[in-house]
Amino acid sequence: MPSEAEQLQIPTTVADVTPAWLTAALADRFPGSEVASVQPEGVHDGTASTTRLHVEYATSGPAGPPTMCVKASIESPHREFVLKAGLFVKEALVYRELLPAISARVADCYASASDAETGTGFLLLEDLDARGARFCSAEEPLTPDQVAEGLDQLAALHSLHWGDPEITEPRWRHRGRRLDERDPLEARMLASVPAACVTPHGGAVSHRFHDPEVLGPAIARLRTLDAASATCLIHGDGHIGNFFLDADDRPGMADFQCVQRGHYSHDVAMFVGSALDPIDRRAHEERLVTGYLDSLARRGVTPPTFDEAWLGYRRHILYGLWAWLLTTSLYQSELRLVTCVFRYGTAALDLDSLGAIGAT
Repeated sequence: MPSEAEQLQIPTTVADVTPAWLTAALADRFPGSEVASVQPEGVHDGTASTTRLHVEYATSGPAGPPTMCVKASIESPHREFVLKAGLFVKEALVYRELLPAISARVADCYASASDAETGTGFLLLEDLDARGARFCSAEEPLTPDQVAEGLDQLAALHSLHWGDPEITEPRWRHRGRRLDERDPLEARMLASVPAACVTPHGGAVSHRFHDPEVLGPAIARLRTLDAASATCLIHGDGHIGNFFLDADDRPGMADFQCVQRGHYSHDVAMFVGSALDPIDRRAHEERLVTGYLDSLARRGVTPPTFDEAWLGYRRHILYGLWAWLLTTSLYQSELRLVTCVFRYGTAALDLDSLGAIGAT
């Protein structure tokens, strides 16, 4: 029988989040609690809209958390794209099926639901601020030890279905496409490289990467390589901004809209490349890759060799550069774009990422 949350109307406006709706959404996790009032507070308006809810409960019964966050297709400027891409549906699936099975630091999910036909969905999540957590940003790099812990969190996700045929199921495709399938969105993004390179963050990277005839074949080759060698489900967008630090400064993961079949080193490179100052990255990246492989082994996975993992890491740094070079200030601040493009671009030169892909 469907849970209360699964029978709920999926909110598309803040006005849909009423006391009655919230009472029903919380019924499975906090039985008997009755919401008397709810006051929304806008928190974040990225690809999805996140709204903090201040909740008061009826005095005659049990109470749930006083604050929580609803993440949904609520009045977001990118709503139509996210609906068509199936990202709301994907994230609800991840919180429902993957995260409860792994020992990872993530926000507790009180309720979720999605509709594959319309692409709509919602998550009712723990308010991380209430437990003293704070989201990371590229402007404040992490320490090498924090990055090591973050890689251990990624290894927990990767190990769950390592080598499992289930990862090839259509529901785990990103935006519905196979890794080796031509992606029109990527083609349009590559066509915009010349325009991206005259932005402030375009100036933070070597002119070697300003040529779409360099980046285009490299990214196409990388996708072909990944299609042939992907072994697990990856976060897919594991840059520093999709991690948080808890009250003890330990990293946890967030934002699972891009989970997909992929190559493990995609996440490793995206996280390490964005989270560390270049000086720390140069000094510690080999140790960090080794530590990630050890994390896989502790979880029962026969890990790749260091040489295999290092080659994958070198290659996928270029994906981080490409993704952030072509991101606009509609999605991220220009300071954050400059910081990430500089870090990925420096790493791509240090590691000869083009040579690693075979696109020299």
